[in-house]
Amino acid sequence: MQTLKQSERVWKWAIEDGNGKAWVYYILAVCQWLPTNYRLNKHDPKAQSCNFCLLGEKEDMAHLLVCPALSKEHRLLNDVMQRTLRRLQVPFVDKNVQSREAKHLHKWEKTALRAFQHESLLPARLNLLCKGFWESNKHKQFISTRQFILDLEEVLNVRVPSLPIVYCPCGKPIAPLIHDFCLQTHCATDILEFFPHFGSWTSEEAIDTRFGARLLGDLSGCNAFYFGSPSADQKQIETMMERFELALQSKQPTRYVCLVPHYVRTPQRFLELARPCWMRSKLPMKWSWFLLQTKSRCSLTQ
Repeated sequence: MQTLKQSERVWKWAIEDGNGKAWVYYILAVCQWLPTNYRLNKHDPKAQSCNFCLLGEKEDMAHLLVCPALSKEHRLLNDVMQRTLRRLQVPFVDKNVQSREAKHLHKWEKTALRAFQHESLLPARLNLLCKGFWESNKHKQFISTRQFILDLEEVLNVRVPSLPIVYCPCGKPIAPLIHDFCLQTHCATDILEFFPHFGSWTSEEAIDTRFGARLLGDLSGCNAFYFGSPSADQKQIETMMERFELALQSKQPTRYVCLVPHYVRTPQRFLELARPCWMRSKLPMKWSWFLLQTKSRCSLTQ
């Protein structure tokens, strides 16, 4: 019934404005017939992924509403809707209604803080893990708090006793690169080190997928950042760099910006951008010199 009433309004507005395209767009939108990659390439699954964010997600109507590459448009749409509702004096438009997500996040954080005393599990990091767990389970009608605690305990038992945590020195120095290179993914990290300013993150541990990670697989077609932690084995970092070089042989647009220790041997095809002096004040001296490297055979646009 609401769709029929709205169609009458759109038809009236289109006639008054003399804009027939608005009526056609409404029909396509309400029927979910907009020309997304999913519809245009229905019989070619490899061509259905989003061209904007390069997360490998299927570009359908649902993805357009959450695509990180369209975050500015999402905020603009929200602001316009809020202003319109206030102008029309819709009742309770300013009432803060707690969402299902917010209720679950608050409950999980409160329960986890009582259950765990790990020094590495800071409140800010716990909030990110709760959000990741929500993204992985929001399709379920009921989400178990007990399952969240069990999964968190399991992943902490795997991660915490291992190598010491070296948080990626991201922030103001790296933020311009995220914007200028349109980086979308923090590649080959884990639940305690991923940087939240990226749209997604990948891990080699299957258990991390329970907290929002994507399992590290095919590296082609990505626009990603990689931090080679000095606490990691040098051979492990060099192996990852070689995998990046192989990924660049793909015809898909691919870019990797890498921040690695200066002693790591990198493939010749990589371009050294800088040895940032700001690292000296962030890490102990033996970890001070880093290379900031990128390699791209294709241009990636915003």
